[in-house]
Amino acid sequence: MTLEERIAEVKRLLQPMDIPLFRRDVSRHANVRWLIRNLAARNNKRVAFKAVVRELVLLDKAFRMWGEV
Repeated sequence: MTLEERIAEVKRLLQPMDIPLFRRDVSRHANVRWLIRNLAARNNKRVAFKAVVRELVLLDKAFRMWGEV
């Protein structure tokens, strides 16, 4: 899966979640880091929660390796 495909998948999974609109831009490393730390506050009971966190961690690793998109 390419980085762009992973970003699109995370955006799709984040749609029903309760997060600030400006944090939905997962093409920014700062937002990915914030979501990893804070997503559970209001969304830990959501069906896709674990899948989103798993994808966010992979995005974080990609950003650390290659930088922002």
